[in-house]
This record gives sequence, structure tokens and C-alpha cells, in this order.
Amino acid sequence: MQQVDKRFEQIDKRIDDLNRKIDHFMTFLWIISGIFTAIMIAAIGFAIWDRRTAIYRAKQEVIEEVDRKWNLTNVVRALREYALGDQRLADILKKYGLM
Repeated sequence: MQQVDKRFEQIDKRIDDLNRKIDHFMTFLWIISGIFTAIMIAAIGFAIWDRRTAIYRAKQEVIEEVDRKWNLTNVVRALREYALGDQRLADILKKYGLM
């Protein structure tokens, strides 16, 4: 009878050890899941930030290129100056917010 009790104690000890290992494994999985989630959030955040930055730079370059090529700033200035003597042109420029 004592051997049977001893065997049950050994089995109980093994089960407790197995439960402890499973708990450690689950903790490890939670840590890995947290790390993965943090990395994914960082990657998505970086992609969004980089996209916005690239679009802003491209927009600025296009504006500068158009202004340099067509010299629109000077064209608008010339039209405003001419509109001082021409009321019809002044009305048109005001209509489009250029005056």
C-alpha cells in the first residue's frame, strides 16, 4: 500500500511539474505575442509616417518646379498690376481669389 501511495505522489509531482512548464510556456507565448504586436505597430506607424513625408516632399518639389518652369508668381503679379487699370480683369481675379 505504501508503494502505491509513493507512486501516486510521484505522479502528482510529475503533473505539478508539467503544469509549471505549461504555465511558463504560456507566459513565453504572451511575451512573444506582445513583441510581435509592438513590432507590427511600429512598422505600420513608420510606413504611414514615411508615406506622408514622401508625399509632402514630392508636393513641394512639384510646386517649386511648376513655379520655376512657368513663373506663375510673376504672372499673377503682372495680372494684379494690370488689373489696377482694368476693372473687368480685377473682377475676374477677385472671383478666383487672385486679387
